[in-house]
Amino acid sequence: MARAHANRARCVAANWRGRAAPAGHYRLRGETARPTRTDSAQARALCAEVDGLRSPRNGATLAGPLDIQALESDVEKIYRLARSRKRDAWPPSRLAVTILGPTAIALVPGQLQLGRLVGSQIRVRAGLPAAITQWVIGHELAHFVRGPSCAGPDEETACDYIAAAVQMRWHVFAARLREVGHDYRQLALDFGTTETSAALRIGEVTGRPIAVVLPARVYARGELASMPDDRVRTLAAAPWPGVRKVRITDARDERTALDATRLLRRA
Repeated sequence: MARAHANRARCVAANWRGRAAPAGHYRLRGETARPTRTDSAQARALCAEVDGLRSPRNGATLAGPLDIQALESDVEKIYRLARSRKRDAWPPSRLAVTILGPTAIALVPGQLQLGRLVGSQIRVRAGLPAAITQWVIGHELAHFVRGPSCAGPDEETACDYIAAAVQMRWHVFAARLREVGHDYRQLALDFGTTETSAALRIGEVTGRPIAVVLPARVYARGELASMPDDRVRTLAAAPWPGVRKVRITDARDERTALDATRLLRRA
């Protein structure tokens, strides 16, 4: 199980600020999913139920900076549709099967896209690493829950965010973070994701200025989200007082996670 969780994946997301989260309890494994029927009538009924859960604010087309509170609300809607408990944190595959039924996921050999939503079925390219497969399922499930009314220039980015956040449910992740600290590897193993995703989720949940620097781009949270990429790269390239740096170990490329909380606190 740990080896499967350690498979490499990418967290494709833009820059956001996090906020403090309430206390909670974590549950990483539990009963098997309760499948639902997948006939067309029930699919239409489920879509209606989703539309009823979506508030006008969350249903509006996103423009400009993403509303994190609204996206986290969509994450909780997914768990409510799955009728999970507050302490549950399920992999996207289990959420999809519980909500959409036993035929919710199809692995398609040779599919060009990583994933696509066809009706109430999520079709994923076969042969992807486990962590990427889970992320793709979460992304397409987000499209299903948000519905066509949310289509817009930022919709893909919004679903990217939800795909990672649904695996690391806010209060569940916060509770585990208090137990293990900023151990990216352990958090990645616990939640079946990657060290990069775990590091960025810390920034989202705590509001700390955290970034992961890759050769081709920079992902940033908190105050680092408003800092130019070249300045963030400067912090990652050389020793800086007040900057904590950790090498990401589960990625194929060279990447560094940095926490600039102490540095910015001095400014």
